[in-house]
Formats: sequence, C-alpha cells, structure tokens
Amino acid sequence: MAALVPAVVAAAGDGDPRAVAVLEWAGEELARLARLVLGRIGEKRVGEAGSADAGSGEAGSGEVGPGEARAGEPRPGSPQRGGAWPVALAGGIAHVGGALERAFRAGLPAGTHAFVVHDEPVATAARLALGKARRPA
Repeated sequence: MAALVPAVVAAAGDGDPRAVAVLEWAGEELARLARLVLGRIGEKRVGEAGSADAGSGEAGSGEVGPGEARAGEPRPGSPQRGGAWPVALAGGIAHVGGALERAFRAGLPAGTHAFVVHDEPVATAARLALGKARRPA
C-alpha cells in the first residue's frame, strides 16, 4: 500500500477528486486511531469527528522539530495543560501534507496540539530515548 502513496499524492496534486478523497479518508482514519489511543491513555473527553467536543480543523499549529515546542506549548510526549496529549503525524506519511493532514487535524478532539515531524522515525526515537536517559529517575 505504501508504494501507492506517491501516485495518489501526485494525482491529488493534479486535482483528481478521487485521489483527494483517498487522502482525506486516510487522514480521517489516522485521526480515528489517534482518538482511540488518546482514550486509552486517559484523554479527558475524546469525541467523534463532527461532535461538539471534536476537532474543528484548528487543532494544533503547524510543524516543529522533534522534542521542540513553541513558547507556552508542551513538549511532544508530555500532557498539555488540562491533561490533553499532543499528537504527531510522523514517518513517511508526514510528507504527504495537503488533504490528508487537514482531515487528520479536523478529526482530532478540540484543543489537541497536532504537529508534523519530518525527521526519519529512527532519528526521532533515538532523540526521545536520549532525552529520557538524561532525565533523573
């Protein structure tokens, strides 16, 4: 399936409505999975897309590097103020952007900080592991 992504992204870029729909569906599914994970780790209120407590498309505020946060925002991997966890779009799919990313953000609970990590997954994992190793127990 991953081998088809470049062709679908190219077709969507050329305005193919079916390719755009595929990317939107993928973003919605990723958001659904994120909501499930948030619910399992104790998110206060995780709703379905389109409900009063679901995302409005304004979740998050763009791209940051791994382990970085904008002023006043939580570091990735730690709860936000109010107990909400940030959500990352990472790995190969993070480079798709467009319809997929918009649908992903729109499907997250309101107030969820979503960010895009463009580093290779192994580099991000190593950076996170180093950060944990440096913290006192």
